[in-house]
Amino acid sequence: MAPSSALPLQVLTHGAVWCAGLAGVNLGLLLLARRRPSSWLAQRTSGGAFEAPKKNYVVPIIGQCLVMPPLWVLAWALREPGEPWWLAAQADWPSGEFLAYAAGYFLQDAAVHWSDNGALVALHHLGAILASVAASLTSGWLGLLLTLSMVYELGSLALEPVDEGCAP
Repeated sequence: MAPSSALPLQVLTHGAVWCAGLAGVNLGLLLLARRRPSSWLAQRTSGGAFEAPKKNYVVPIIGQCLVMPPLWVLAWALREPGEPWWLAAQADWPSGEFLAYAAGYFLQDAAVHWSDNGALVALHHLGAILASVAASLTSGWLGLLLTLSMVYELGSLALEPVDEGCAP
């Protein structure tokens, strides 16, 4: 199935809304950490994959737990049963919203946390934004691309407790 021309527009417009909303939350966390420098939000992680203020982990953990999995499940559950999903492009709202969230999240994280992210993380963010937009334009592989993205985000979610010092 060919992608809907509305899917790239959804990714760009809804991605901008996600970006603005998530940036607002992250800026609020930044203000809280600055007002309370002894709080856990202001503490830096050490010994994990990344060394960053703990406030930087709040938004990604929420997104990886409460936003992306439900959107993936909806994309799977609302697919056209008689049409291929894994290797085709069923351009539905949950798929577009998943890509929009990813694009918006990575854009705001690159902007808000630019001083905490290294060059490789910034490059990763740029690649993820471009991949989200490109996936909305594809005529195939969309189900597989969404699934791989979800698996990668769950991998990131598994690393975050290590960075936070909650797991070995």
